[in-house]
Amino acid sequence: METQTRLHQPEQPGALGARLAIGTLLIVWAYVLGQLITHESGEPVIGRYSLPLFLTIVVWTIVIIPLLYWMLRPEPFVRGVNRILTFIQSRSWLALLTIIALLFVVYLALNSLRLVDGYPGLQPVFVFGAYALIAVIILYGWRQTHPVPLWRKLTLAVALIAIALELVLQGLAMAGALPSGFSSTAGLFKPYGRLILAADDGGLQTVNRYGWHAPAFDLSDENHKVLLLGDELLYAAETEPDEQFSAQLEALLTANGDNAEVIALGAPGFGPAHYYEGIKNTVEIYRPNDIIIFINARDDFANNMVEVDPRTPRDTVFYTIGDDGFWNIHEGSLFAEHLLWHRFTDAHGPVSHTFLRSLRSHLLTPKVIGYMLSGDDAAELPEGTGPLASLGIGAFVFAAEPEPNSLPDKSIRLTENLIEIAAQVAKANGATLHVVVVPTFSDEFLSTTNGDAWQLTVSDDYDLLAPERSLAAFATDKQIDILTAGLEMQAADISAERIQSWYRPNGMGFTPEGEQQFAQMVYDAFFAPSQ
Repeated sequence: METQTRLHQPEQPGALGARLAIGTLLIVWAYVLGQLITHESGEPVIGRYSLPLFLTIVVWTIVIIPLLYWMLRPEPFVRGVNRILTFIQSRSWLALLTIIALLFVVYLALNSLRLVDGYPGLQPVFVFGAYALIAVIILYGWRQTHPVPLWRKLTLAVALIAIALELVLQGLAMAGALPSGFSSTAGLFKPYGRLILAADDGGLQTVNRYGWHAPAFDLSDENHKVLLLGDELLYAAETEPDEQFSAQLEALLTANGDNAEVIALGAPGFGPAHYYEGIKNTVEIYRPNDIIIFINARDDFANNMVEVDPRTPRDTVFYTIGDDGFWNIHEGSLFAEHLLWHRFTDAHGPVSHTFLRSLRSHLLTPKVIGYMLSGDDAAELPEGTGPLASLGIGAFVFAAEPEPNSLPDKSIRLTENLIEIAAQVAKANGATLHVVVVPTFSDEFLSTTNGDAWQLTVSDDYDLLAPERSLAAFATDKQIDILTAGLEMQAADISAERIQSWYRPNGMGFTPEGEQQFAQMVYDAFFAPSQ
């Protein structure tokens, strides 16, 4: 009789909400368990799983047991949650410590926690779950607490100030009025990321779902696909995606009857090593018919040379010449190579797996604060650049007659080696490799030179077209299609005034007119129908 009476008693207040919360947890746990079970370990020990993964599956499965019990009997769950929250909230030090611990969980989830890296779906589970718990700790029982503890008021005030600051910065970005000089990219491969440029015109731009500042990719096998790899010239941060080189080339191909798609993978700081790695890592993903790599004469010859580039081997991919006489990746760059592999391949998962990265990449508060704290420390130029200092770290390569085994000579040979093995990878995957060498012009040339009888020699010691001549001879010998744009422009008597209209004032990017002109040059060199 007592049992019957107890069964007909109403549930504890909050029991329905507890059922919903537990049911949500069960769905999340089942989703995570499915990801764990379907994952294959690189070095399996037990069946298809490594020992840590197997133990994780076991522990994750065991956790479901109390969830199922609480689903059937939510009253103990409600009472337990009330006791735990009351205990935490009554001790300000414990509440703050718990919030800090949950924020640390968010930090780990957003910054390469190994478990999250292996299972992208876990990232939103950890992040949103941690933020939800923080909100509960701060707000639970607020109306019933008199007076409200100071720690709760302060944490809520900090959260509201952070939200208000972010909204203000978002408004400034939309109005093109971010702090002067502020420049931020989406970071290391944040799909759907955003690019802010206040230094130029306060532009508010986005990258496509694969993380590149370019038009969206279709990736249809029915298209003639042209894969482009380059540095900041191809990234074209100051140019709208539909005005960029890739869009202009695609328009030319389509207008001439080709069902074409141009896929642009460009990022500041890339060089020949990155282009080779990009081809190696994406050729099976994109399945291109043609591949074009853009050698930026300004700094590409230096971007793989640890002796010249101010970055450390851990920061970027360097190559060195080994005892066998061949170029090999620098041992210190293996970590950077691994990160680069992620950059080229990770974004091709479901949108649900990249949603949080996208959301994070659009936040402006950490970017602005980071910019203000970092200052504007320009990298030092290598000694001996002399009159070519305005050309940056690549200036050393323009020696008119480089000595054998000197840095200029080695940098040219390294670039040639990387082009050769890139051509081999392309051919093995049914694609044709083309090379474009984009000339660089000094600030003096862009501001003072006139007419069409121009030269790119400086003090008889430097020749800005010397690398083009060397690569042209190499490509001819290896039967690789190459467009040496500087030599072509000089041979065609293109005036300095026209060249000035193609380049931005700092010489580090094309104007929209320049994007169109170079697209036409590439089309004419590699794709125009034979006359």
